[in-house]
Formats: sequence, structure tokens, C-alpha cells
Amino acid sequence: MTAPPAPTETLAPHPRGERPAPHGRPIQEDLLAGFALPAGGIGPGPREHLTREKLERKRRRLLELTLDAVEFGKEPSVSSALRAAWQFWPRFSTYNGLLLLCQRPSATHVETPSTWQHRYGMVALPNEQPLLVLNPGGPLHFVLDASQVEPGPDPGSHAYEPHQPFARRTFDAAPQVLATMIESIKVHGVRVVDHRLGQSRGGHLTTSRTGATQDVVTSRRPLVVAPVPVRFELALNADLSPTEKLAVLAHELGHLYCGHLGPDPALLQTGEGLWLERLDLDAEQKEAEAEFVSDAVMRFVAPGATRLRPRETPELLDTPELPDHGSAVVAALAVELVLDTIQAAAL
Repeated sequence: MTAPPAPTETLAPHPRGERPAPHGRPIQEDLLAGFALPAGGIGPGPREHLTREKLERKRRRLLELTLDAVEFGKEPSVSSALRAAWQFWPRFSTYNGLLLLCQRPSATHVETPSTWQHRYGMVALPNEQPLLVLNPGGPLHFVLDASQVEPGPDPGSHAYEPHQPFARRTFDAAPQVLATMIESIKVHGVRVVDHRLGQSRGGHLTTSRTGATQDVVTSRRPLVVAPVPVRFELALNADLSPTEKLAVLAHELGHLYCGHLGPDPALLQTGEGLWLERLDLDAEQKEAEAEFVSDAVMRFVAPGATRLRPRETPELLDTPELPDHGSAVVAALAVELVLDTIQAAAL
């Protein structure tokens, strides 16, 4: 006599319902469907056999934390959050990897304070808060990311070379140019804030859902200050130098003005705007266009502030090649818009 088939497992509606991603598209639970986990399950070590109810709770907790990593870890999607968490495998489970991303977006290399000190000769930077991960067999582990440490008084047993993909030659006037650029783009609804983003991410641009406003100087003669709605949130890595922040800011504005986040909001409201939407591009083309804009802007506003090393990831090319004439024209117009906006604010 054959046993009856086991009931099909279904995922109950998420208690929070749909949660919008930073870029404005809703995140559905079914984005996890069919997404293969690494061999061995969702964490290192042997898998424990669990009841159906416990398996459901485990799956629910992982989904909840993945959505938190998208929101607080500034990952663009559920899939990218999981891939980012797996960089710590097998030393840390997927759950702990997501915990790290929620606390330190773009964390790249985490160790215990003891390991940093004795193995690498590195100690915690002043006022840094350790990151928390769950410890099998115990409550918590304290760890530090590479962006939270500096060389200590005693050398370690292994040399450690910091990851510095955004390093540039210093441009003395960068602080003043950066301040002018940040002020100038407020008129387009862009709010810029410093944020700790680790060593592998220079900045992050998303659409805003806050309903906040910024005071913007709309006229200097006579002086007129008016509130302008915040349409876009632009985070710059607080650990970068002013010169490096300037290049990253130009890169993120390249994404905005090339239409990667949608059209100019003014175009939708009044029928007239400064850029069109181009949402159907692949990630490689978007990065190439944004980096083209950044390189061109830096040549104008910070001459001589060249990179100290080539970009280390394939999509961030040292000399970006654009795929066609249309892409090049859009990027060129974005460069002009950045420069015109800065010039208008400086007058």
C-alpha cells in the first residue's frame, strides 16, 4: 500500500505584505522561488532534520532577514542580497551574511578583533562599533569589517593590503567643488548624505519615499530660497576622501541623468524636463555610461585626479566603452547637465 503524497508546502502571505525596494519596485516573496542555495543548505555544518513547521519558520526568518538586507543593506533585489551574503560562505551562514549586510552594507572581509590584531596586525578604528553574528553553540560573536580597522603598533603574522578601488590622486580644491556640486543638484531633488558603505561601494542612489523637502536657492538677485521635494537619495561612502567622493558623486549623477532611475520628475508633472527614462538597459551598460560621465566630469572639475589603480570589478571599467552611438550621446548630454548645474550654482 503506497503512502499518500505529502501536502504541498505553500508560503503564507508575508506579515508585512509587499515591501518596496529602494529603487521603487515592489519585492515579492516569489522572487525566492527557484533560487538555488549553495550545496549544503543555508549554512556551514551538517543539516539538522526539522519538522515541517520548523522548516517553515526557518524559511520565514531567512526571507524576513533577506528583505531587511534589501532595505537596510541597500541591495537592489532579493537575489543580489543573497549573492552578497554568500561572499562570507562557508565561514558564515547565509543568515549571518545577511546580518552583516544589514549592519555594514558592502562589508567585504570580516574577522574577530583578535584575528585582526594577531594575524594581520590591525586594530579597531576609534569609536567603531563591532558587528554581531550568531554563534552556533553560543549567543553572539563580535566581528569587524576591513573598513573598521587600521594598522596597529605590532605587525601581524600575515600582511594585509586594504581594498581601495576608488583611490585617486588628491585634488586640493575637491572639498569646495564637492560642496558646490552637492548644493547645485538639490534643485533636481537630490539629497546627498554620508554613509558607511564599507570598502567595495562608493555610493548608492535610490528614489526617495520620505516626502521630505530641502531648502534650495532658486535666485540670487534677489535672494530667493524655496523648499524643493526630495526625489532621490544619494549616499556617499563616508570613508572616502573628498576627491574620491567627487568622482563617485559624478558616477551616481551619471546614473540619474542617463535615465537609469526613470525620467526627470518634472517631465511627468509639467511635460518638460531635463532627461528621459532608460530603464531597460542591462547592468553592464548602465555602469559603463555612469563611469563615462564620471571620467569626463572629473577631467573638467578635478584635472589630474586620476585613479591610483584600475577598477577591480569587470563592470567598472577603467576606460569604459559605450556600446553604441545612442548610448554615447546620452552620456555626453549627462556630462553637460552635470557641468551646467555646477556652473549655475556657482554664479
